[in-house]
Amino acid sequence: MAADWDVDVLVIGAGPGGLASGLTLGSYGLDVLIVDRRRVPSPLPRANTLSTGTMELLRRWRLEGAVAERALDVEP
Repeated sequence: MAADWDVDVLVIGAGPGGLASGLTLGSYGLDVLIVDRRRVPSPLPRANTLSTGTMELLRRWRLEGAVAERALDVEP
């Protein structure tokens, strides 16, 4: 089944890079479509740590609180 989409940006892949790109471009007002080969999210965690750069992006997107709520309580 083919569909016609009129978007500014088509992002192929809903991995970390694709999602970050789509969210960033969308925050600038662009119409973004993200497509991925998987039809449903993975039931298993795909990442277990966050880098400093990732946290900077999450803060910019105002998602730091949501991430902190789901964080494990681990002593360094």
